[in-house]
Amino acid sequence: IMEMQIVLAYFYAADRPWNPYRHAPAVRVRLEAMLRRWAAIQASDGRFAEYSPDNYSLAPTAFGAMAAAQALEMLVSTRAPLDPAVVSGARAALRAALVAIFTREDLRRHA
Repeated sequence: IMEMQIVLAYFYAADRPWNPYRHAPAVRVRLEAMLRRWAAIQASDGRFAEYSPDNYSLAPTAFGAMAAAQALEMLVSTRAPLDPAVVSGARAALRAALVAIFTREDLRRHA
């Protein structure tokens, strides 16, 4: 999910003559589903897991936050049409991940 956020966001938002996917409804459906899923798999304390549904750690939380931040920046700055609830949910998940990264002693110690 992490890396594909950036890829789908880029093709959905990029205004380039060679890009037939800009604002394409099929890309929007997949992008919104991915952002919803990313927010839904987050632990209640803001962390994300990798390799198994309960293997929460710094790497998936930090890399997921980085990818989501870049994707959201592309989408919001280009005013790409998206469901506002999806954007709001992704922003909330991003914020929770950042709070976990900067406040959880175990994540800071691991870093």
